[in-house]
Amino acid sequence: MSTELETMATEPKGKTDPEFRGLSRKIRKMVVIIDQEVMYRGHLRELIEQEGFDPVTFSDAYQMLRHIEENREKIKAVFIDSAIFAAIEETVASMISSGNSRVRLILTDTELPRERIRQSIGRGVYGHVQKPYSEDEIAAFLH
Repeated sequence: MSTELETMATEPKGKTDPEFRGLSRKIRKMVVIIDQEVMYRGHLRELIEQEGFDPVTFSDAYQMLRHIEENREKIKAVFIDSAIFAAIEETVASMISSGNSRVRLILTDTELPRERIRQSIGRGVYGHVQKPYSEDEIAAFLH
């Protein structure tokens, strides 16, 4: 599986990719979602829209990293699946923590051991939310 994730982090997809959404809209603060699972990505997108934010979704890490680098000052939060985060942890954590960035990096997963959550928070992760998502939990991370 790590080979697949490493490939995701290095292979760009075109702007015509159906998962590459929301980048052309004029928005104040963005919320980035990266998850390979369409069902969870769609559900999280709906919850974020209900909170008044414009989510930008990605299915691959390469485009997400490029987007964060280009738009860091406009991004409120990044919801990232823990398996994807594990493959690109150092890159995304340093990108988000550099400068005066106040981007909230939030891990998502169906089951993540408490020790792994603690370790991640010590490396710049703002928090963790378990799948399936709760409307109240998502709202708490965004406000």
